[in-house]
Amino acid sequence: THSVLLHSELFQLPALFNDFEHINAGLVPAAFRYERMMNLEAGADFAHKLGVRDMITHMGFIPEDPNDPVFVPFCDAVRTVAEHLQKNGQYLLFETGQETPVTLMRLIQDTGRTNLGVNLDPANLILYGKANSADAKAKVEQQAAELKEAKRLIQQYKDKESAGGADAMLK
Repeated sequence: THSVLLHSELFQLPALFNDFEHINAGLVPAAFRYERMMNLEAGADFAHKLGVRDMITHMGFIPEDPNDPVFVPFCDAVRTVAEHLQKNGQYLLFETGQETPVTLMRLIQDTGRTNLGVNLDPANLILYGKANSADAKAKVEQQAAELKEAKRLIQQYKDKESAGGADAMLK
């Protein structure tokens, strides 16, 4: 099922929330993974036609342990969906709550995609008892600040490279 979040301006759709009908939503359960990947990609394509940039979804109960045998195939599935969305210029945002903020940050890091993010929902964090809202916000902000700094350094490198090649980069 798809539900659309409407922005306060007339007909502007900033995000599409994609939810699933089965218990333990998301891409974690292997039995539903492929079908749900296809649903997310189809929903993203539909949202793209409407001019929607952000897709928000629950990923399911992501294993806290990165050595859990479910974690790597799950990350591969997230990466595949993220790559599809990136072709549309879209972002995939993970709704908080069913896992710790640290687990979400690890997922983002391990997938290696730049179009992944977090939709911070303090009520879900409280409901599932995974973190207090202030700590979760701080963790997400820390990750965003580190990403922003990395992007700044990359841009600085590109600017120096275009200004004078390798000699300029060494200065």
